Amino acid sequence: MVARYTASLLMAHLACAVAVGVAGCTVEGIAILPGLDEGADGFGDDQDEGLGEGQGTGTDGANTDHDGGSNESDDAGSAMLDLPAPGDHEPLEQACVVADNILDAPLPCDVGPTSVTINPVVAWTWTGPAGEDSVIVTPLVGNLDDDNEDGIVDLCDRPDLVVLAVDLSANANKKDTFVPAGHIYVLDTKTGQTKWTFATPVDATATPALADLDGDGTAEILAFERSEESLGQVGERRVIAFEADGSVRWISDTWVWSDGGGGLAVADLDADGSPEILAPEHVLSADGQLLWAPANPPPADSVPIAADLDLDGELEVLFGRSVFAADGTELFELPLPGNKNLGVAAIANFDDDAFPEIYIQAAQHHIFEHDGQPKAHCGAAGGAGKGRPVSILDVDSDGQAELLAHHGTWFRATTIVNGQCAPLWSVKVNHDSTSAAIGFDFLADGSAETVLADLDWVRLYGAQGDAVAQIQRRARPSSANPVIADADNDGAAELIIVGSEPIGGYGELEDRASVIYVQNADDQFAPTRRIWNQHAYHVTNIREDATVPVEQEPHWQTAGSNSFRNNVAPGYQGPLCQSGPAD
Repeated sequence: MVARYTASLLMAHLACAVAVGVAGCTVEGIAILPGLDEGADGFGDDQDEGLGEGQGTGTDGANTDHDGGSNESDDAGSAMLDLPAPGDHEPLEQACVVADNILDAPLPCDVGPTSVTINPVVAWTWTGPAGEDSVIVTPLVGNLDDDNEDGIVDLCDRPDLVVLAVDLSANANKKDTFVPAGHIYVLDTKTGQTKWTFATPVDATATPALADLDGDGTAEILAFERSEESLGQVGERRVIAFEADGSVRWISDTWVWSDGGGGLAVADLDADGSPEILAPEHVLSADGQLLWAPANPPPADSVPIAADLDLDGELEVLFGRSVFAADGTELFELPLPGNKNLGVAAIANFDDDAFPEIYIQAAQHHIFEHDGQPKAHCGAAGGAGKGRPVSILDVDSDGQAELLAHHGTWFRATTIVNGQCAPLWSVKVNHDSTSAAIGFDFLADGSAETVLADLDWVRLYGAQGDAVAQIQRRARPSSANPVIADADNDGAAELIIVGSEPIGGYGELEDRASVIYVQNADDQFAPTRRIWNQHAYHVTNIREDATVPVEQEPHWQTAGSNSFRNNVAPGYQGPLCQSGPAD
């Protein structure tokens, strides 16, 4: 298994040949590792040489061709994906848009063969300006402007990276060190440079959402404005909608008391073509009008989600363990102690019937049937608390979804067999973290890799829990998970990692990377979708052009999409391809 990940002699300037069984060799801030199974003491003392300097710093990227040039896996390719052959199709205007009733647009015409080995490199890093060098919420990916200057914002342009950065205090133990407001930055995914900054300060503890709310062809970005008197501490907040250029579209009149954190989401609850906004404490219309709110305010870090649990064609809304109809009528509560809206939920199918299961984490890992009946209890989570986000993915491509979650100081991929939780694999982790792990089949070989971020490292694990690479970062505990998306529209997935000032501050010589942008050395990871629009991302909740489906298909019934907080291979099937953005 480990041999599949043996690093090839890719770059002479790296001066680093990696053989199977040799750990600690570093490559541009990345170490290629042998596997570690349960019972290991950790990852040793190997250190990294750093991640590059300054804002928008790139790497040389030898043998990395952003223009669709040669790579080391030209003869291997991928048997898992039916990609258009370069030059076989004329770039057509229709290829730049998502056709009706599907989610994804065609791939670029010059997509090459998928990599056969995992050799990640840091393409660039970005450090927020004016002290705003910490990102503690999940970044977003979506297209916001006209890169190829054809007068249309569409999928032939390059996606943009949206990050919310904040100036944190190094000491998080004093009463006066609450998180202040931050600013949204839009980054160029090719260069790592800042394109523009939103002038209005927003709540830096809540993950924004990105969607085309009004059908004008360009996404809006949703975040929270905080009341002046409560700036930097628990208090009131209200939703603010920005145009793609950072101008304010509207500000909701509804102030809500909040313990902070969480994430916004978007779904068309009533299937009328105008999506609704699921804020951590209430539900709004597309123009910011209050529609309804749970009677009991959810606790901190609420991440509401929408899914058709009973397959009646209408979406239900989950605020933690409480389940509501689209109009706000409470349907049932999952039988757990504590606040009515306690916990963080995820939806996937863990058995052979057509209905999904509800995963809920509220200091314990629980799985319930779609109607709230208990199905499985998977043990204690990583430390006490109200709930932490997790992800779900079919790691080993056996048709059965696995739960990717912390269990104390262990991280496990757990499957459900006959109502019982069965660990597929476990690894010891050095640092606890509140963020979700994510996964993706980077080589399109039918075996997914898992990406787990702790406070010092982001590690990639193979399908059996063998560590195959690690990327150094610095961060404090937060709900910001890594993101996998085709963020530069080159037909290959990228891994986007965020960092933040550690509790206690940076060391004197430490780099301050707010964003770390990772691609494979040949830039030929498997293709994936060009969007990641919210914390509760689950593929069918958004189309690639950022429009919200009028009827959200059950993602657990969509081919390859029985997952949550994970990206998948693009769903487009057909002869078209697209020319891609101008360089």
